[in-house]
Amino acid sequence: MANELKNEHYINGNDREVIIQTMNIRIKSEDSVNITSIVSFYDNVAETLGLDKNAVRYDCTKIDVSRNIQENIFSAWEKMGASDLEIGMTWCGSGPKTDDKLSQDTININHGFFRDENNEPLPFPEIVAKAQALIDNGGKHYIPNVPSGLNHKMWEIGCKWDPDAKSWFHADPVKAKEAERLIAEARERNELSAAQTAVNEITPEM
Repeated sequence: MANELKNEHYINGNDREVIIQTMNIRIKSEDSVNITSIVSFYDNVAETLGLDKNAVRYDCTKIDVSRNIQENIFSAWEKMGASDLEIGMTWCGSGPKTDDKLSQDTININHGFFRDENNEPLPFPEIVAKAQALIDNGGKHYIPNVPSGLNHKMWEIGCKWDPDAKSWFHADPVKAKEAERLIAEARERNELSAAQTAVNEITPEM
């Protein structure tokens, strides 16, 4: 995945701040040939950037794709038996805009495309920074601070150990999220156990 950033400026009082408003990502051609729905395409974009597809919503007016991505998706839908009318209505109603100026396999994502459960835009600079970190890390989704008792679980879901970073990682963002969920659940259990132990220690025997 390649990532290019474009910056826009605005004036806030007397201070000039740089706000990232848009970024381009490049995907593999095969990533757009088996798309079954618009939502699955947007989900793939979210996961490519390391986001949890179950925690975000999308604004289709804030994303553009290159011509060949549109053609790949249309071809996939035709193979599924969709009519030209169905394809056209779906694309016009909830699909991205097709930008012939974009190079092949390129997606342009604008601020406001990713939204939270309240339909508010997610902080775009944070999304860009996370995407850049993935690029810098060679596509590795790092899973830091894994309790030693969960090392075997990391192996079971296919995580690998990076001795240089001293951290577990997974190339699949879905698996990385699964690992993070296991860690969160383990910590919650430990906290409940510690709380119960504290209660037992201060509760007088009857």
